Amino acid sequence: MGKNDYKKNDSSESFNISEISKVGYQYIKLNKLDEAITCFTKILSVEANNNFALIGLGDIARKQGKIEEAIGLYQKCLLNNPENNFALFGLADCYKYLGQYQDALKTWEQYLQYDEKNVAVLTRVGDAYRKIRNFENSKFYYLKALEIEENNQYAINFSRKLHSWNSHGNDNRTGENRKNFYFTPSTHFKMMMYRCHLKNTLTLG
Repeated sequence: MGKNDYKKNDSSESFNISEISKVGYQYIKLNKLDEAITCFTKILSVEANNNFALIGLGDIARKQGKIEEAIGLYQKCLLNNPENNFALFGLADCYKYLGQYQDALKTWEQYLQYDEKNVAVLTRVGDAYRKIRNFENSKFYYLKALEIEENNQYAINFSRKLHSWNSHGNDNRTGENRKNFYFTPSTHFKMMMYRCHLKNTLTLG
């Protein structure tokens, strides 16, 4: 029985599924994972492919470090709903956790087709490209994040770092010098000028 058929046959129970799902996610926020699992399992006993329950259980498995189990749950959700942003986000983070950066990138790029201005995803893509030493693509995604959220300190720090690598050919600073270069606080004016310089470098390069 499909989701839509279920709604037609018993609208009151369908409403209860929605309420149980909300309670399950509240339990996750409170870190009451056993109670959350009970909620989502109850939903799946009635509607085996319910997206919210599959994602909820995937999120719980990820929090518990059961990464392979989480991947299976997110993938099951995506079989019926390939555009589900929550499942794509969770799946990509699982791949990242396992160091499977190419799979993470493919999944995040799918996500960005539907939500191209998500700063958290853009910085994650920048991270993944940085991990596989594709610094140009990494810089591109950090700068995209800064176009949306210009004061995002995470993207600022790593775009600075990547610019330094590009300028010097490699990261040849060590110890205190590296710490001072990367993490000394800058004024707002200096950071604005720096971002402009980075964007010009990317455009001209």
